[in-house]
Amino acid sequence: MRRDRRNALHLETFLYFIFLLNYTTRSSSAQTTCREDVQLRRTNDSSVTTQYYIETDTKKCSDRYPRVIRTCTDSELDVSVRSVAVLPNGSNILPHVNLNVSMTVHTNATSVFLRVQCLEAPNQHDEYCHDHTVQISKWGKMIWPCRSLTLEEPEVTELPYRFAYTCFRLFGLSQYGINVTLHPQMCSSFFYVTIPMESQVHQEIAAFYGQEHPWSPLVLVDTNPSDGVWIRYTEQPAFKHNEISVIIYKQIGETLQFAWTQVIRKPHTGFKWKDVNEGSYTLFVYVDRHDCDGTYCPHTHINFTVSEDKFTSEKREELLLKEATRHLVFSLSGAVLLVAVVLVSVIVYFRLIRPRRLARRPARNVELQYRPSVLVIYSDDCDEHSRAVLAIAELLRAYGNASVYIDQFDLIDPKIYPLSWLFETIVMVDHVLFVFSATTPRILSKEKMQTRQHYPDMFCTAVESMFSDVHQNSNWTKYIFARMSYSPESSIPQHLSSFPAKRIVFPDDFGNLVGLLHHVDANAIIDHNADLSKLKTAVRAFEEFNRTQTDWIAERFCIAENESTALLSSANLELKPPETLPTANEQIALSHKYGLQEPEVERDDAKMIDSGVPLTSYPQYEVVGNPDDYDSSSTTS
Repeated sequence: MRRDRRNALHLETFLYFIFLLNYTTRSSSAQTTCREDVQLRRTNDSSVTTQYYIETDTKKCSDRYPRVIRTCTDSELDVSVRSVAVLPNGSNILPHVNLNVSMTVHTNATSVFLRVQCLEAPNQHDEYCHDHTVQISKWGKMIWPCRSLTLEEPEVTELPYRFAYTCFRLFGLSQYGINVTLHPQMCSSFFYVTIPMESQVHQEIAAFYGQEHPWSPLVLVDTNPSDGVWIRYTEQPAFKHNEISVIIYKQIGETLQFAWTQVIRKPHTGFKWKDVNEGSYTLFVYVDRHDCDGTYCPHTHINFTVSEDKFTSEKREELLLKEATRHLVFSLSGAVLLVAVVLVSVIVYFRLIRPRRLARRPARNVELQYRPSVLVIYSDDCDEHSRAVLAIAELLRAYGNASVYIDQFDLIDPKIYPLSWLFETIVMVDHVLFVFSATTPRILSKEKMQTRQHYPDMFCTAVESMFSDVHQNSNWTKYIFARMSYSPESSIPQHLSSFPAKRIVFPDDFGNLVGLLHHVDANAIIDHNADLSKLKTAVRAFEEFNRTQTDWIAERFCIAENESTALLSSANLELKPPETLPTANEQIALSHKYGLQEPEVERDDAKMIDSGVPLTSYPQYEVVGNPDDYDSSSTTS
């Protein structure tokens, strides 16, 4: 029975203690005394304080709260905060922490408004954040506590002036937002503030409970500057430290990504984190301790949001340059892509679409009334190549209604001088057709090839004459560059590839050549009805020759070099006495052998004229006068 009474007594004592604790905790905020500190000085006499009025009614203050249109600058407003420990000192309250907000105004503001709102409160005993029963029952809605200072003599108030207010209670781990607004500037500044547990931020509270906790500071985050974010903390004189570490993480979804770290060394109590991207961040502030490595170290953490990018002018210029470079790269890439698409389209059109369209067009019958004159210039590479060129000349005569000039036709007569024939014909003809082959690049490079005819190769001379004509007369439409199908494209040297002459490939382009000579539209299909069998046979003969004699070009140039060397050797000179001249019959036989005209047989009974010159079939003229004679008139003139 005694044990039951003793237990009942203990239970009654415990319940009474719980009731007393709950009562004192709830009554703490009601018994908190708000204190203001206003420093106003008259302009002409700084020892006199000007008149002012402080609005302590939250509803009236909120009704007068101005509409904010911008953020206050550092030159207009300076705000600092600190925490104040409140101990019982014989009163019926528990120890707690109040917030002190100090506002220094540097502009002509007639009113200063202060509002503190709760942002986050993991502590359910935080009545400031969770218990809004009184406000809702009184005003019908929750209105965050508001205070304002109004100057009654703003025109004589000296700048800057200070308004400090200590009233609002801070609960451990809760996060609050401080809003300071100036009127009539209509600007506002917003700050984030938090503290760790009360016994951590103030050692005297820990001592009241007989505890010992490592110190962690109050943290203030200022996101108002346009070029960064200020991170500040408040010191405690009783706690000695040299460094404070700050680590910032950016919230990306459900994860935290490292963003920045900084060490704050005394005497500094903060730093400015510049070039901050918009987003949500979590900040940790702690004192480096050698004994908390790998354990849960005492710290203060706070969440804050940056609504827009906070960049310095240098960073903005760098980003602008990067953006301009990116746009330039995209523009150039688009231009290159566009050019590539255009080039591919042009190639596809001319290689695939246009030939098919032209193939569907009916052949055009052209009456060859005009008789153009054409000079064919080529290099005498071998018999097979020369026969192929000759076949082209014969086709132009038979099916192209052209007057063709070629050495195989015109230089049979040995009385004709080759170079004279070349120059006169180039001037006379309407077109000059150059047939390039595998040897022409070497010939144009002034290499000597063995001559197979009784006249030298004239390809180089003709090309030089072409350049002279084009330079003087700009007559580049007169010249046509052609090659056989067995000759590579490189047979036309690089220095001639840019020459604006028409290009022809035999035997496929024979119809185009006929149309070109007769001034027919280049897009027209010429139905020439020419028999190309002889030309194609000559082409196949050359291809067979080139397949079996792979080094024939080298032999042509080597033989020419050896022969020229042999002619210069004195060992090959045969010094023999002159032989007797061949008889008349032997001369006739030799002329038949070498294709020469038969010599006239001299007879002993040849008639002589009086001057002693033999009489021949050609008209002869006797020289009249004497070399010593002269015309006297010529000397006297």
